[in-house]
Amino acid sequence: MHDPTDEPILVPAEPAGLARSSFPVVASLAPVVAAVAIWALTRSPFVLVFALLGPVIAVASVVDNRWSARRRLRADTAAYRAELEKLHDQVDERHAAERRSRNALSASARQILDAEDASAIGFARWRVPVERRFVVVAGRGSQPSVVRVDGPSGEGAAKLRDRAGMVPDVPVDVDALRGIGVVGSPLVTHAVARGLLVQLCAAAGPEALTVVGVPPSWAWASALPHRRARDGASSVRVAEVPADAATLGSEDILVVLADRMDRIPPRCAAVIELTGVATAILHRTTAAGNADQVRLALELISAAESRQFAENLAALALEAGRDPDDTELPDTVSFVEASAGAAPPAGGPSLSAVLGSSAAGRALVDIVADGPHAIVGGTTGSGKSELLVTWVASIAERYPPDVVTLLLVDFKGGAAFAPLTGLPHVVGVLTDLDPGSAARALESLRAEVRYREQRLRELGARDIGQAPDLARLVIVVDEFAAMLDGFPNLHALFIDVASRGRSLGMHLILCTQRPAGVVKDSLLANCGLRMCLRVNNRADSTAILGTDAAAHLPANVPGRLVLAGPTGPVSLQVATTTETDIARVAERWPPNPVVRRPWLDPLPAWVERGSLDEPATGIRLGLADLPAEQRQATVVWDPEADGSMLVLGMARSGKSTLLGTIAAETARLESFVVERIGRDPEEAWDVVHSLTATLSPLPDDAPPVEGHPGDGQATHGRNVLVLIDDLDSLLAGIDADDAIELRDGILALLRDGPRRGVYVVVAVQRLAGPTAALAGFVGSTVLLGTANRQEHLLAGGESGTWVDARRPGSATWRGVPVQLCAPEVATHRTPRHAASRTVRPIDWTEHPLWLVLSRAPARLAGGILGMNAASPGQPPVRVAALADAPSGRMTVEQVRRSTSTPVVIVGDSEQWQAHWPLLAALRQDAAVIVDGCSVAEFRALTRIQDRPPLLARLPGRAWLIDPGGTVRRVSVRSATG
Repeated sequence: MHDPTDEPILVPAEPAGLARSSFPVVASLAPVVAAVAIWALTRSPFVLVFALLGPVIAVASVVDNRWSARRRLRADTAAYRAELEKLHDQVDERHAAERRSRNALSASARQILDAEDASAIGFARWRVPVERRFVVVAGRGSQPSVVRVDGPSGEGAAKLRDRAGMVPDVPVDVDALRGIGVVGSPLVTHAVARGLLVQLCAAAGPEALTVVGVPPSWAWASALPHRRARDGASSVRVAEVPADAATLGSEDILVVLADRMDRIPPRCAAVIELTGVATAILHRTTAAGNADQVRLALELISAAESRQFAENLAALALEAGRDPDDTELPDTVSFVEASAGAAPPAGGPSLSAVLGSSAAGRALVDIVADGPHAIVGGTTGSGKSELLVTWVASIAERYPPDVVTLLLVDFKGGAAFAPLTGLPHVVGVLTDLDPGSAARALESLRAEVRYREQRLRELGARDIGQAPDLARLVIVVDEFAAMLDGFPNLHALFIDVASRGRSLGMHLILCTQRPAGVVKDSLLANCGLRMCLRVNNRADSTAILGTDAAAHLPANVPGRLVLAGPTGPVSLQVATTTETDIARVAERWPPNPVVRRPWLDPLPAWVERGSLDEPATGIRLGLADLPAEQRQATVVWDPEADGSMLVLGMARSGKSTLLGTIAAETARLESFVVERIGRDPEEAWDVVHSLTATLSPLPDDAPPVEGHPGDGQATHGRNVLVLIDDLDSLLAGIDADDAIELRDGILALLRDGPRRGVYVVVAVQRLAGPTAALAGFVGSTVLLGTANRQEHLLAGGESGTWVDARRPGSATWRGVPVQLCAPEVATHRTPRHAASRTVRPIDWTEHPLWLVLSRAPARLAGGILGMNAASPGQPPVRVAALADAPSGRMTVEQVRRSTSTPVVIVGDSEQWQAHWPLLAALRQDAAVIVDGCSVAEFRALTRIQDRPPLLARLPGRAWLIDPGGTVRRVSVRSATG
């Protein structure tokens, strides 16, 4: 956050002095020249009077400019002085703010002793950051300020810089690790040194600092809990010279009292030289070798004040279990031993639990009273999982499931919490082995926060203590750092739970190897219970406890713990809990109690359509998982409200099953007619084009096309639901031009169909090529399993909804996980046609004259002749090559008069192009067969611009144009063999 006090104070520029103004020579001469010129023209002597105006005006202008400049200078000088006064006041304000900041950072001996009682001292003491633990206040004086002054130089600016450069009456810090000397009369030097020792003992606990020596007259110091030597603790000695000169050795901190400067040893980088009863000069040498001097106002501490301080610290240490020594703790404690004879749970808001044994006896912690949350640190093998198991088992032993429920999160595979799943209090165990379920359950926690807030609001309660129907929820997380690595956005959720958990009855127990850099300060600030097992360095211990005590715990005793509760750190041995102990706890409570779970079970792999709620309108698709709402609901697709649908997924992911479900569901809706399209391209063409023809009226003179309304497919005013399965496979099986035409027809239905009551469900394996544009025309997408994450994202799915090896029927719909209905009877499955629909073969006796446009005219003519030979009882069909056809207009009547048998004139496209007049003359009275030609050739030969029906890639498929102009499919296979 930007701090305005960090900005420099800008000094304005001093006003410039009076500038010498020049005499306006040109302005004074101009009227003279003008007057002489006028006189020369007019010869009037009165004109020469105007020549006097120039000098008069020039003199007046000079006088006026100088008068105005003096007035501006006086005003600018007054404004400048007023601005300097404001800047001096601003410097004072910033110095005051800086003084408050330095006072808050450095607590002097007098501030420590002025604390109200020992508990207040204990709450503030022994939690000083490691980097400032051995920094003491030598006295109060002037120090270089952080206030900066920028701007032009000048006398005023120089005075302001001098004033801002030093901030008066602030604590003057000294690094005790570099040694401190105090020179003066013994009476005053002892008073100063007592203040220095008070600061050191208040900043560092007994496990971090040991007082190894004091002057013989300091009997009060024997009460300090710091007199007991501890491994890894820093040492401090207060010595008088020359009497104690021989004892000065390898102490970490040395305070030397002397009557002369030359008796202070060289290792003391700071020397306080007394100049009066409460004044002194501080001689300092920095680490860089620079020396300075500071005048100090001293704080003198009496022996009586020091004695009271030592006794308060001793009482605090005893209460916190710092005395007797940790070596009296047992190496192992069983759960039965620790919990035997424990007092029953106290009434009111409490979740006390037995963790093990301390030097004072049984170790009890209360996550409600001492929390509301807890943070646990410890390196690998220190006993973190054992601690959590014991804690959970103790809570379950002391409280029924309707009072507290437990959610266990284990990101080490789930083995640690496996024995606890039999406890009726445990509502779930989450592991990192199933990321999807973990993310889903943790999303449910957000919903649990909202639910509890709403429930308290409904009851008019301020906290969970006034809501008897709500059980407390304790969330235990093993390897919190690993969980955040997998789900980094969960830190915000846990911060939210930590800040509101006390009133909502939600408590966190977070366990991690290294909390530094993992647990944010906003979360750590709400963890009143802090405990740490063995860690590898002091920083990890200090991050949790405020002391490095956990870094000195023995490595060969798993479960040794340092607890920093409200009364300060205490050492204890965690109890060992066996599976037998857990089974005994579970037997205390009735099996299968009705407890509220913060989330539902995952979606089942099989969802029967009949098990879903039947909606008033719409089509049931499956079951949706809504962890954010803590419910699972029936997925209903209403075509009239939601529009058309795209179903996307790889093979065997459930696309055809979904289309079968929709077809079966539509049977109960009287307002819909289903058109289901499989792999038959001709069927797909007919259905799509018959429906696109209904989107806009056809011209009156347009020839009818097979499949359009009027061929028996009327819907009687009902909506049409078109189900297209495997569209990409369907398009791949036809020509590219036909595929684009069919795709465009489907897009037209998607775009304009809903306004005419036509809705489409189209299933594809992937959006690529002709199907790439489908996603922009549908109202929703059902995203089933895809081959990889990239295809999932290209299909419009979110990265968080990607599931590897998704089971059939598992999908995402509108960002929500869905399990689609299970397959039903085979009648609802899409038939896999081996060939296209059956097309009526040609009856050559139907028309007297046939014109055949074929790529293989000889083969087709031979087939017709073979058909005559194979059917001797049938009327023969006469086949004529185009070269033998009459050249003039040949009508049907002429053919009938010439012969009683049908005539088939056969030629290829080039031959018919060459005989175009004959084709134009005969086509109005003849049936035309177009065999083996492309759409372009069809249009060029027939002059029909409308798209003919699609022909499947099957032998013998051809177009038949009746004499009336109707185009339909026929099979000429019988004629071609």
